[in-house]
Amino acid sequence: AASNISSHSGTFWDLEKLSDGTYSFKCLGTSIPRDAAAYLDGRTGDGSVGLAPNTDPPYTGTHWQLNQDSDGFFTIVCKGNLPGNRYLDGRTGDGSVGLAPNTNLPYTGTRWALYTKLSL
Repeated sequence: AASNISSHSGTFWDLEKLSDGTYSFKCLGTSIPRDAAAYLDGRTGDGSVGLAPNTDPPYTGTHWQLNQDSDGFFTIVCKGNLPGNRYLDGRTGDGSVGLAPNTNLPYTGTRWALYTKLSL
């Protein structure tokens, strides 16, 4: 059976360049109320990831640096003010996301592909 895209609408993100040269990721989930927390927020102090209502302080973990490697993949680096882990890490083994201290093994989920929506 074909998958229902609307049931996974939280997998789509709006990438916006911020005035400091970093980027924010805003969740485009269809069930998110207008005033809800929607910005990807890296919490460097404990290595977790969540959502914040905006990109202003104290939500410094909503600012991300994108680094492209020679294969076209990206590392996504949290620019939060607190010391700690910084690399966005998708953990496919258990379906979680967090921050890793580096991009070396065993952190294989720290390389990301970014796709754009085509307007026809």
